[in-house]
Amino acid sequence: MYADGARFRRIILLLLSLCLLSGCTGYNGRKDAVQDGIYYRVSDNGRQAYAYVLFWDLDPAHTDYTVADTVNGRDLIVPIEQYGVKMLSIGFFVDVQSAVVWRGGMASNAIKQLINDAEWGELDYFLIDLPPGTSDIHLTLIQTLQLTGAIVVTTPQDVALVDARKGVDMFTNDKVNVPVLGLVENMSYFTPAELPDNKYYIFGRGGGKRLAEELQIPLLGEIPLVQSIREGGDQGTPIVLQAGHPAAQIFMHIAAQL
Repeated sequence: MYADGARFRRIILLLLSLCLLSGCTGYNGRKDAVQDGIYYRVSDNGRQAYAYVLFWDLDPAHTDYTVADTVNGRDLIVPIEQYGVKMLSIGFFVDVQSAVVWRGGMASNAIKQLINDAEWGELDYFLIDLPPGTSDIHLTLIQTLQLTGAIVVTTPQDVALVDARKGVDMFTNDKVNVPVLGLVENMSYFTPAELPDNKYYIFGRGGGKRLAEELQIPLLGEIPLVQSIREGGDQGTPIVLQAGHPAAQIFMHIAAQL
């Protein structure tokens, strides 16, 4: 099922409830910031957290990625590694200027290949970043892997919470039965750098908390909309690496619960 030598002790899915403006909300606006914070913090705790990043999470610096290695006679893809975290993305293998326009079957096969034909090695955590929705891609992973659980990422406004609710329902459906480890609320409030004690609830307040209470699942954390998170993502140095930063503390709290 997996590449030779690959072992995943815990496999966790991350599902985004809503991608505003077709995903053009930038690093902090998508769940990139959430996934990076969790991945790097888990790794920093002495556990090997390996991210499998899907579709939109394209780093233009890696668009010419073609590295392969031969293991036991098999040619395997070698994941990129940074700060103790290994990562692969479909975006590494497509033109940065081109959209990935695939039907469900093609996308599902690509997912299987990145999981099965990569040199992941011995892993303590394998985290998979999913696109929004409840499609063939999600069902493929559920049927292919023995999952530890899922995390649903949302924003506070009502339209996002509708989709988050559907995501939770998909995982807890009797035919799927994947444990939901909790809910993460992204862009909970805006805090300007010059006024660190001020909070502006641009997208509403408390939506994630209310939904978590209603569905009786943990609210793992509330991620603020701050410039330093976006800057860290663009520069390839996630905010969680700045241990004293308030946002880093939030990510640490989320990762400690997994």
